[in-house]
Amino acid sequence: LYESGGQFFPSACDRTLFGLICGQVTFIGYCIIRKGNYQPFFLAPLPFITLFFIYQFKKHYRYPSRCLGLTRAAQIDKINSIESRERFKKDAYRQPV
Repeated sequence: LYESGGQFFPSACDRTLFGLICGQVTFIGYCIIRKGNYQPFFLAPLPFITLFFIYQFKKHYRYPSRCLGLTRAAQIDKINSIESRERFKKDAYRQPV
């Protein structure tokens, strides 16, 4: 009834990663204020690495998910369900007595 098809997920990831960058910059600033000698130099690449992962997320997940049709998604799910049935063992889990 309230299914959105995962449309909120990319914006939630972007906002979470933006918050991570804000936290990293804040921590670098805190280290500078507390007169950290080496810490800011080692922490400085972190926001750039996070920006790189934001770019990778958009490239590999956000844009393809907009173009993935329902028919193709159903085919992928069918293939994955067949593969998972082949790997599943019926006696792998037993209910507790």
